[in-house]
Amino acid sequence: VYGYIFYYVFAAALSTINSQLFTGRVDIYMMLLISTAVLCPMKLKQLCIIFIPNHLFLLYGLSRYVPDSFSLISKQINTTAAVAIALLISYILYTYRHKEYMSHLQLKKSERNFFTLFKINPYPLLLTRLSDHKVLLINNKAIHFYNLASQDLDQIDGFIIYPTDEDREEILKRLQQEKYVKNYILEAREYGDSKWVMINYELLEYQSESCILAGITDITDLKAVEHELSLHASTDMLTGILNRRSGMEKLQLELLRAKTIDTPFLLCFIDINSLKLVNDQYGHREGDWLIKTIAESISGYISKDDTLFRYGGDEFLLIAPEQTEEYVQELWQNINEQLEGKKKEFNKPYALSASYGFIICAPSDDTNLDTLIQKADAAMYKQKHTRVSSAFK
Repeated sequence: VYGYIFYYVFAAALSTINSQLFTGRVDIYMMLLISTAVLCPMKLKQLCIIFIPNHLFLLYGLSRYVPDSFSLISKQINTTAAVAIALLISYILYTYRHKEYMSHLQLKKSERNFFTLFKINPYPLLLTRLSDHKVLLINNKAIHFYNLASQDLDQIDGFIIYPTDEDREEILKRLQQEKYVKNYILEAREYGDSKWVMINYELLEYQSESCILAGITDITDLKAVEHELSLHASTDMLTGILNRRSGMEKLQLELLRAKTIDTPFLLCFIDINSLKLVNDQYGHREGDWLIKTIAESISGYISKDDTLFRYGGDEFLLIAPEQTEEYVQELWQNINEQLEGKKKEFNKPYALSASYGFIICAPSDDTNLDTLIQKADAAMYKQKHTRVSSAFK
């Protein structure tokens, strides 16, 4: 190729020297140099090897066949300038094309590396096209995770990486703005068993197309542990009902709700009778059984909208939204009947009973939790002193 180009330029220089005997023009030579630089960009060193000897030959020929010194100098300057321009154009074009070619090679290499890493990644990965959400790549981990072994790539729904249509719109909007969405947690129910997943989305270019890379992490076990920890944090371990902290939060929310919509609720204070005597005479294990049994009996009869929580060692609070005195009376009649049955069933030498007192909370601006609990506690003690105080027979 270099030899052909050298001959091409040499022929142009020779023709230009020959034309001095007839037309005296050098513009064809100058145009040929520039067109050669444009059509055949190459390294500057190779182009200099081709252009400079031929141009020196041209300059020598012009000096022999152009008698007018002024015209000779003009032609030598113009042709030399054309050589310089051609060299500059060739250098710029070659540098640009070389960079473009190397970038293309680097892109191909990156795509091969990406494909390799995509396939061997230990986490489920999907690559979908942004325009139509067609799945372009999916690794074996994702196929196994979504139970897609029986489906071809063209049959896989690219929307499986989004929880709902609303979430998809939000995710795509954030991708357009931020190019990525990190740690999006959702519950995948459509494919096999229910699973909790955390997905990272990233907008990237693959094969000159805008695509979305979704990396999935199965956090089902982590969610189970989180749920267990949440239960431990909010549940009384002996009775299985809400503990004091969580119950007080519920009571605070109920008070706020009642103030907001001006609707009363019922607060019942419950105290187990003779727990200390049971602990002293039969041991704390028996006392724990008594607490657990009474809590279970109460929980079995209250409404699904009610909240029962352990306030203290033998004290409970019951929150009953929009309930009346008749509700409490009927509730405790059923609870007492069940407790009497359990006493006979387990042949206990002591009574299974609890005292209760309640108030109907009609909230005002100065109502607070401490005041409500004190009033319910006072009502409980009033009821306690009207019945037999001894829990033993």
